[in-house]
Amino acid sequence: MRLSELLRLLGTLAADNRADPEIVIPVTDYGGLGPTPAVSVGAAYRGIDWDADRVFLRPGQPLSRLSEADIQAIHKSLRGAQSWHAYKAYKAMAEKVRAAEERAETTHKDSSGGNHCDLVAHLRRQQDFSERTFGPGPRTRGVLDHIAKELAEIAEHPDDLEEWIDVVLLALDGAWPARHAPEAIAAALAAKQAKNEERVWPDWRTAPPGQAIEHVRHQEHPAPPQQPCPCRHCEEQRGDTINGFPSAWSHMIVCPICGNKHCPHADNHTFPCTGSNAPGQASGTHQEGDQDDSQ
Repeated sequence: MRLSELLRLLGTLAADNRADPEIVIPVTDYGGLGPTPAVSVGAAYRGIDWDADRVFLRPGQPLSRLSEADIQAIHKSLRGAQSWHAYKAYKAMAEKVRAAEERAETTHKDSSGGNHCDLVAHLRRQQDFSERTFGPGPRTRGVLDHIAKELAEIAEHPDDLEEWIDVVLLALDGAWPARHAPEAIAAALAAKQAKNEERVWPDWRTAPPGQAIEHVRHQEHPAPPQQPCPCRHCEEQRGDTINGFPSAWSHMIVCPICGNKHCPHADNHTFPCTGSNAPGQASGTHQEGDQDDSQ
């Protein structure tokens, strides 16, 4: 099924005036009575990387495909008049043992430097643990309260790596109950890092110790370098020269606003622009020469 087909079917179902129905995934279960066995849909999300052209519906609890050995074990159990539910309980326990063995092996490899943590796999594992331990659904206030306590512990022991990891795990615990799938959390983490790398940040050497260093919010790109002031006063203060001679000797200095050489703003940028080229304006440098020219 393609996404367009699913949307068309959902549109048809939504047109029905019945009460808002729950979306579930039917599962095969032997020996059961009553409503069709099903699990809820926990989230829907688009895949990434190799799965970029796929849309996933994440069930409320893990589903697994029955192997040929599972099917044969079911038939054998039924022929022996054994309970299917007892077999499921045995298989669930066997899966827990296998998962525990894999975690122990992963921990051993990680401690020896052999492997790195798979973030998506870790998130699935953490979600399963947190849902069983702390219950389903959002726990925003509880998570924030716990984070505040961990931050106080970090303030007392800032070199303790485990205290920092506690905050990381709590932050992830706050994200997944908000219906964010592991793949979406991992993608958001990478996207946020890329966004931070593109932002403009102040020089850390000028930041006050003990205060947050935040990105420059009024501009996301560096401001272009300012051009040197063209007024006569600033040129003289800078000592601008051309071929060893004052630069003012080689060109006419004019007001950058009105373009007049007699404007006071041309002599000093602190004087206002008059918009006039009349000689003898109050500012100074041309006044005396202009009077000599008029005699």
